[in-house]
Amino acid sequence: MIKKEFIGIDIGTNGGIAIIDENAKLIFTATIPKIGGRVDVHQFNKLIKSFKERVEYNHVIIEDLHSIFQVGAKSNWQFGWINGVTESLLVANDLSYTKISPKTWQKIIWQGIRPIEINTGKLTKKGEIKYKIDTKKTTLLAIKRIYPNADFTISERAKKEHDGIIDSVALARYCYLTLK
Repeated sequence: MIKKEFIGIDIGTNGGIAIIDENAKLIFTATIPKIGGRVDVHQFNKLIKSFKERVEYNHVIIEDLHSIFQVGAKSNWQFGWINGVTESLLVANDLSYTKISPKTWQKIIWQGIRPIEINTGKLTKKGEIKYKIDTKKTTLLAIKRIYPNADFTISERAKKEHDGIIDSVALARYCYLTLK
């Protein structure tokens, strides 16, 4: 029986869940359960409840998030609702958790990776092209380095990696590295 598990939950409508065991092995990935594009709270609760049943110790990391600039009120409200549901289910199932900022886990997970930059289409004051870090691609690069044979898609037919699964693996890995 596994004694410790480290869990990452990427909150969002397209969020994901990942579990890493005490030997740093990625043992589980999934998307947050949904029905018709909305979070299925009952299935999400069953999934979270199952975390407690298998091990002696586990801990969950979720992002400490806030409303997103230039995103509509409806999207921000939905995001906040999912965050509240997630925290409520963790508390109701007596699971310990920590909220951390994206920059905190990215600093650890991206070690040794040159961030992937994308053109913003804007210019600096000096007239040079302005770039920003593509956090999704940089995280995928970092996680594929750690788990090169893992499948980050949601099904066998899917061709693209799922952002929620990738971020949840990164959160679980951060949890493992900081709490092992």
